[in-house]
Amino acid sequence: MKRMDNWTKREDEMLAATVLRNLREGNTQLTAFGEASTILGRTYAACNFRWNKYLRNKKLSLFKEAKKIGKESRKGVHYGTIVTTNVVQAPTPADTDLHQMIRDYVHDLILEALSQKKG
Repeated sequence: MKRMDNWTKREDEMLAATVLRNLREGNTQLTAFGEASTILGRTYAACNFRWNKYLRNKKLSLFKEAKKIGKESRKGVHYGTIVTTNVVQAPTPADTDLHQMIRDYVHDLILEALSQKKG
Protein backbone atom coordinates (compact mmCIF):
# COMPACT_ATOMS: atom_id res chain seq x y z
CA MET A 1 0.00 0.00 0.00
CA LYS A 2 1.41 3.39 -1.01
CA ARG A 3 2.18 5.81 1.83
CA MET A 4 -0.34 8.61 2.01
CA ASP A 5 0.63 11.35 4.45
CA ASN A 6 -1.98 14.07 4.17
CA TRP A 7 -5.57 13.41 5.17
CA THR A 8 -8.30 15.29 3.34
CA LYS A 9 -11.34 16.72 5.07
CA ARG A 10 -13.46 14.17 3.21
CA GLU A 11 -11.33 11.28 4.48
CA ASP A 12 -11.58 12.63 8.03
CA GLU A 13 -15.36 12.83 7.70
CA MET A 14 -15.57 9.30 6.30
CA LEU A 15 -13.35 7.90 9.05
CA ALA A 16 -15.37 9.65 11.76
CA ALA A 17 -18.68 8.55 10.25
CA THR A 18 -17.48 4.94 9.99
CA VAL A 19 -16.21 4.83 13.57
CA LEU A 20 -19.32 6.50 15.01
CA ARG A 21 -21.67 4.23 13.05
CA ASN A 22 -19.85 1.12 14.21
CA LEU A 23 -19.97 2.28 17.82
CA ARG A 24 -23.72 3.02 17.54
CA GLU A 25 -24.22 -0.49 16.18
CA GLY A 26 -22.43 -1.97 19.18
CA ASN A 27 -19.19 -2.79 17.36
CA THR A 28 -15.73 -1.77 18.49
CA GLN A 29 -13.46 0.95 17.19
CA LEU A 30 -11.17 -1.84 16.03
CA THR A 31 -13.89 -3.15 13.71
CA ALA A 32 -14.41 0.38 12.42
CA PHE A 33 -10.70 0.87 11.66
CA GLY A 34 -10.69 -2.30 9.58
CA GLU A 35 -13.73 -1.15 7.62
CA ALA A 36 -12.36 2.38 7.21
CA SER A 37 -8.99 1.12 6.00
CA THR A 38 -10.72 -0.77 3.19
CA ILE A 39 -12.89 2.21 2.22
CA LEU A 40 -10.12 4.79 2.39
CA GLY A 41 -7.25 2.70 1.05
CA ARG A 42 -5.19 3.46 4.15
CA THR A 43 -3.71 1.09 6.66
CA TYR A 44 -5.54 -0.05 9.76
CA ALA A 45 -2.82 1.61 11.86
CA ALA A 46 -3.18 4.92 10.01
CA CYS A 47 -6.95 4.96 10.62
CA ASN A 48 -6.43 4.05 14.28
CA PHE A 49 -3.84 6.77 14.77
CA ARG A 50 -5.83 9.45 12.93
CA TRP A 51 -8.97 8.71 14.96
CA ASN A 52 -7.29 8.47 18.36
CA LYS A 53 -4.81 11.34 18.02
CA TYR A 54 -6.83 13.83 15.99
CA LEU A 55 -10.50 13.15 15.34
CA ARG A 56 -11.84 11.60 18.54
CA ASN A 57 -11.31 14.75 20.60
CA LYS A 58 -12.98 16.84 17.91
CA LYS A 59 -15.99 14.50 17.93
CA LEU A 60 -15.99 13.79 21.68
CA SER A 61 -19.70 14.42 22.32
CA LEU A 62 -20.68 12.32 19.29
CA PHE A 63 -18.20 9.64 20.39
CA LYS A 64 -19.70 9.43 23.88
CA GLU A 65 -23.25 9.34 22.52
CA ALA A 66 -22.37 6.62 19.98
CA LYS A 67 -20.76 4.49 22.70
CA LYS A 68 -23.85 4.94 24.90
CA ILE A 69 -26.17 3.88 22.08
CA GLY A 70 -23.93 0.90 21.29
CA LYS A 71 -23.90 -0.16 24.92
CA GLU A 72 -27.70 0.01 25.03
CA SER A 73 -27.93 -2.06 21.85
CA ARG A 74 -25.86 -4.83 23.48
CA LYS A 75 -28.08 -5.03 26.58
CA GLY A 76 -30.27 -8.08 26.97
CA VAL A 77 -27.63 -10.79 26.78
CA HIS A 78 -26.79 -11.92 30.32
CA TYR A 79 -25.29 -15.09 31.77
CA GLY A 80 -25.83 -17.42 28.87
CA THR A 81 -29.26 -16.11 27.98
CA ILE A 82 -29.70 -15.94 24.24
CA VAL A 83 -31.70 -12.99 23.09
CA THR A 84 -32.29 -12.36 19.44
CA THR A 85 -33.92 -9.41 17.83
CA ASN A 86 -35.02 -9.07 14.26
CA VAL A 87 -35.36 -5.33 14.13
CA VAL A 88 -34.99 -3.67 10.78
CA GLN A 89 -34.03 -0.06 11.18
CA ALA A 90 -34.23 2.60 8.53
CA PRO A 91 -30.86 4.12 7.74
CA THR A 92 -30.09 7.21 9.77
CA PRO A 93 -29.19 10.48 8.04
CA ALA A 94 -25.58 9.88 9.11
CA ASP A 95 -25.60 6.46 7.40
CA THR A 96 -27.10 7.96 4.25
CA ASP A 97 -24.45 10.70 4.30
CA LEU A 98 -21.70 8.11 4.73
CA HIS A 99 -22.98 6.07 1.80
CA GLN A 100 -23.05 9.19 -0.38
CA MET A 101 -19.52 10.16 0.72
CA ILE A 102 -18.28 6.66 -0.12
CA ARG A 103 -19.93 6.78 -3.56
CA ASP A 104 -18.41 10.23 -4.22
CA TYR A 105 -14.99 9.11 -3.02
CA VAL A 106 -14.97 5.98 -5.19
CA HIS A 107 -16.20 8.02 -8.15
CA ASP A 108 -13.31 10.48 -7.67
CA LEU A 109 -10.81 7.61 -7.44
CA ILE A 110 -12.10 6.10 -10.67
CA LEU A 111 -11.89 9.45 -12.47
CA GLU A 112 -8.35 9.98 -11.17
CA ALA A 113 -7.29 6.50 -12.30
CA LEU A 114 -8.81 7.05 -15.75
CA SER A 115 -7.12 10.41 -16.16
CA GLN A 116 -3.75 8.87 -15.19
CA LYS A 117 -4.31 6.02 -17.64
CA LYS A 118 -4.96 8.49 -20.49
CA GLY A 119 -1.88 10.55 -19.60
